[in-house]
Order: sequence, then C-alpha cells, then structure tokens
Amino acid sequence: MLNVVIFGSAAAPAGRTVHDVDVAYAGDRAEAVALAVQWATTHGFADLPLDLHESQVMNGGLVIPSPCGLAVPAIALTPDTAVRVWAYHTLASYVRAYGEDLGRLAEELPDLVKLSVVAAPGWEDVPDWKAYVGGLRALRAAVAKTSNPEATAATLARAYGPVIGRLLREDPIASRDVIERLELNTSRPNLAGAVGVLTRTPSDQNLENLLYGG
Repeated sequence: MLNVVIFGSAAAPAGRTVHDVDVAYAGDRAEAVALAVQWATTHGFADLPLDLHESQVMNGGLVIPSPCGLAVPAIALTPDTAVRVWAYHTLASYVRAYGEDLGRLAEELPDLVKLSVVAAPGWEDVPDWKAYVGGLRALRAAVAKTSNPEATAATLARAYGPVIGRLLREDPIASRDVIERLELNTSRPNLAGAVGVLTRTPSDQNLENLLYGG
C-alpha cells in the first residue's frame, strides 16, 4: 500500500522560506515521486527539489520526523493515510528546530551528542528512522537551510569545538583503524557507521586529529 505525505515548510509555507519539498513515503518510490511532483507543480514548488524520506507505517500512521518534538505541518497525498509524528533529538534536529534563533539554539544544544562522521558501507548517511544517531549529511543540510549558515556553524563550534566547523566544510579522511574504533560508539554500526562523541567541554582536539590525521 502506498502512503505519501508532504511535511515541513512546504506544507505550511506562509511566512517561511521553502528550500525543498520534504516527502515521506512507504511503498513504491516511483509512484511516490510522481504524486509529490504533481503536488509540487500545482502548489508553486515545481522548481524546488524533492527531499525523499523512505519511512514506515507504525500504529496505523506514516512516520514523519519532528525536530525536538516541535509541531510539524503535514499533508497526506494518499487516501486513508494517517500521520504519526516521531520526535528526534539529533544534532541536525536541534538546528532545524532552533536554527533561526541562535541564542535559543545555544541554550538548547545538549551537553553530549553523537554524530555519524563516516557513513556505514552502502549508505550515504544514517538512514532516516533506522538509527538514533544523527548523520553528517543531515547536519550539513540543516545548517545550509538556516538564514545564516555561517553564524549557525559558529554557534555549533562554540558549543562543541572547531571540529564541527571542519566537519561541515570537508569530509573526514580517517583510516580504517580509526573508523573501526569509532564504530564502537554505537550499537548499530551497520546503520550508524563511525560515530564521534561531541561534548560541550571538549578537552582536546583528539576527535579532529583522529578524523583528519592532525
């Protein structure tokens, strides 16, 4: 059964900048894309890219992500599709939730957060709804969508150290030994990959040295 939902800024664009059209779906991907393109075309978003999120139906509803539990506008494109909101607390989620208020973002950022810095083999990033660790690609996208990406990156760097700025700019060049070491930071390395642990009180540049051979 096909379930397709448009969610996020495109579903409630009044007064908000829409960068892309978020589409959650379960079922045939091509059919989901066709429905989403049709919707985007008729709602003035034909020139925007689709951000496709393969999801799943849980307790009778198609799951869509909610950054830090905030309300998420959603529009079902398929009949009898209910929506189930799932709160996420990855680093990208904090940026999505509070990235337009950097003072609030600085206050809300957790003291410790895990970030997938090298994706697992076969994945471009941590797959949505399949792991509890945020991905680097998702973080970069969240920062890029804020009205002032440089200031957002600087806010993250003040919290977690300069390694964040470097991760946003360039991919790690970690050795296989380092990747295997960082895979121990998650119970699901086949999905989360190599995971760095970021804290608000970084004592040294160990993570940056590990990832970039410093």
